[in-house]
Amino acid sequence: MASNPRRLRLACAALAAGALLAGAAYADVTIFKQPNFSGERLTVRGETPDLQRSGFHDQASSVVVNSGRWEFCTQPNFRGDCETLGPGQYGTLSPRLLHRVESVRQVDMYVDRGPDRARMASGSIELFAGPGFRGRSLQLESSAPNLRRSGFDDRALSLVVNEGVWQLCTDPGYEGLCRVYRPGSYAQIDGDFARNISSARLIRGDRWPRG
Repeated sequence: MASNPRRLRLACAALAAGALLAGAAYADVTIFKQPNFSGERLTVRGETPDLQRSGFHDQASSVVVNSGRWEFCTQPNFRGDCETLGPGQYGTLSPRLLHRVESVRQVDMYVDRGPDRARMASGSIELFAGPGFRGRSLQLESSAPNLRRSGFDDRALSLVVNEGVWQLCTDPGYEGLCRVYRPGSYAQIDGDFARNISSARLIRGDRWPRG
């Protein structure tokens, strides 16, 4: 009996999707307490919102990202200053992360990974060119890998997160220094982030309590 072309295409798509998910599921990163991959080590898979439970709180000196892309943050629950690292060996972490890492998670699984998941996610953020929610504004309801396309690159000085959890980064493509913002009003963006935001990513589409 001749095979059904449509059924064959569906089977191939299912196999490809399964392989992608399997690869994401086995993504991992190894954290070392000493530079150049020495000292005690910890292998992380998935989200680790607080490294204190593993005895690696503010201890990381070097990292090997075996697969996937990972976000390292200086406070528990992926708060504070965050940096994203791709596959590779990092013999000494940057000054922003050295002995400061408190939470780690894989970012390949964010809601903007595919168009269907992005449509299902619900989020809204508004950026303002002036402090106190003044000046020109830009509202986003989905991830923006490069704010230059919207004419808002390196302009934001305040913001309001209406819905969802957002990651804002100083470089296009969600690179550079990154921070996570939950629903709430932020009247003044200061420090390294003042007029320095180049990309915005919706990382959680659920409604989170303001705080």
